[in-house]
Amino acid sequence: MGFFSNRFEKVGPGVDPDAPQKRSFFRFFELFFRKFTRFIKVNLMYCLVMIPTFLVVFVMLFIASTGLFGENVSVEDSAYATFIVSFFCTNLFVTIFGMGPATAGITYIMRNFAREEHAWIWSDFKDTFKSNFKQATAVYLINLVMLVICYVALMFYSQASGAIGYLKYVMYMIIVIFAIMNMYIYPMMITFKLKLKDIYRNALLFAVGKLPSNLLILFLVIFIHIGLPIIAVLYLGQYFLISLIVLGLLEIVLTQSFTAFMVNFNVYPKMKKYMLDVMPDAEDAEKEKTLFEDDVRARRER
Repeated sequence: MGFFSNRFEKVGPGVDPDAPQKRSFFRFFELFFRKFTRFIKVNLMYCLVMIPTFLVVFVMLFIASTGLFGENVSVEDSAYATFIVSFFCTNLFVTIFGMGPATAGITYIMRNFAREEHAWIWSDFKDTFKSNFKQATAVYLINLVMLVICYVALMFYSQASGAIGYLKYVMYMIIVIFAIMNMYIYPMMITFKLKLKDIYRNALLFAVGKLPSNLLILFLVIFIHIGLPIIAVLYLGQYFLISLIVLGLLEIVLTQSFTAFMVNFNVYPKMKKYMLDVMPDAEDAEKEKTLFEDDVRARRER
């Protein structure tokens, strides 16, 4: 039986249709543990796509630490540097045109899990990757541009004196709002047929309109991915290396899918309440997406 296969012949315990719905906190962990092995499969698949990104970061750090492009570089070092640059550019290309669609793919699977619906892990990931390739790549490029702009602006305003220096706090707010918007952009992209400008407009409205709960989820995501490693380095003393190894393994095996599920579990009910339930056009768009998904599954089963 393959790694991405599912045991559909096994009879499940069933669900009582008249049972009262559990509170969100308990339902979240019930769904998580029920689909635990699928979370691991999705995480591993997503990390395979992220390998070029890790290589790009590694090469950038390597170049910065070795000074390959300094003065008095030998012929051998020049040839080596050319290879490094080619390797870097190749992986950068894969990163730019792969991470966005891959994020759309993992978002689709986790959104289905949050809706308590089935997802075909590999085939749904692949189909969502292909069907949302243009928009997802555009979103990823926009994120990269925003990252550079915000970094440059923060460096400038942090060194500025007087009243203009306070603009750095405005930049902090912009960064937080934009980060929250990204929690909605991909779920909206894979759920509705909307133009990119409409996705960003709606994401901004959701980010600001539901700010308290959004800030909580954003804090948890940042704490899991960044806060825990910092705590391990600062406070665990001689055990910090072991802790970092454990956290690194969790990133490879589980953390990415867990936080993606956490975001979708929080985001989708809001989109359903304010878009699907009250906007006929949005409902039609979602139906078109569903018809597309059903058509893909029908062709797959033939």
